Amino acid sequence: MVMRSPCCYRLSVSLLLLLSVSPALGSEPPPADFRPDRIYEPEEDTGRADRVPPECAASPKLVIAVVGATGGVGKHVVSTALSQGHRVVALARSRANLTRLEEEIWRPKYTGNGNKFENLVIGNVDMHETTAERLGAALGANSVDLVLSCMGSTKGEEKVVAKATKKLLEACAFATPRVPRMAIISSVGIGDSWWQLLRFGAAGLAFSLILRTVLKETRIDLTAAEDECLQKAPEGVLCTVVRPAGLSNANATGDFDIADSSGYVGNSIARADVAAFMVSLAYTTVWDGKAVSVGGRAPPVP
Repeated sequence: MVMRSPCCYRLSVSLLLLLSVSPALGSEPPPADFRPDRIYEPEEDTGRADRVPPECAASPKLVIAVVGATGGVGKHVVSTALSQGHRVVALARSRANLTRLEEEIWRPKYTGNGNKFENLVIGNVDMHETTAERLGAALGANSVDLVLSCMGSTKGEEKVVAKATKKLLEACAFATPRVPRMAIISSVGIGDSWWQLLRFGAAGLAFSLILRTVLKETRIDLTAAEDECLQKAPEGVLCTVVRPAGLSNANATGDFDIADSSGYVGNSIARADVAAFMVSLAYTTVWDGKAVSVGGRAPPVP
């Protein structure tokens, strides 16, 4: 007779409980034609990041404000936007970290080769302390066209993404001229993208359990941030929710899938590739007012 350890029983019970309660994670049920063995293709060109020419020479250059510019995704967003010739307003809580990245990465890499380093403006901002009016004045003074928020919550500190999203959206509306477009980072598994986790198999089920337990406060925060972005954005400001799969520090590949909540993406993606997709929003409005998941290539259906 094969004996099973108590931990195996606990895991089995946990997964059964997860399967019985997991629909509560999503704000909506799965699509009527949802099938776990089907890969959904978008019905229109979604402006995929790996279809955007790196030089983007013929495209208009924007002023892009990057909030959380020193974070894992944010620093790549700044680099990618600078490499494509955009003017970047890099904002973060730590002035010291901004200065370090400016001196070690951004200035050495983007000075010369026809790029003027005046394309980068840095500024420290504490989203706890600043007001929407003050932040809006700063965005307006720099004639910002697009805000890309790469903010996340720091372990052990108050969850701030929802509050920061609300404040940033209000700042976009207060700015003169108004900032018409904004995007935030959430996660696959939030809102109606819970069903995409089924594609990840056991790993997806495990992550669902983690979202309901260890990361419960983070899930609540991101759900509220998505609501601010998609349901409560001020008039004249369109917001996009970007939902990455599992993040890694691998090098960018430029080869990944994007999909709405009815589609599939791979279960991991490099932070640099998430940044590439974020910057690609400068060239398309397809995802304005919508949520989009981004991950590595989804495996083919057997």
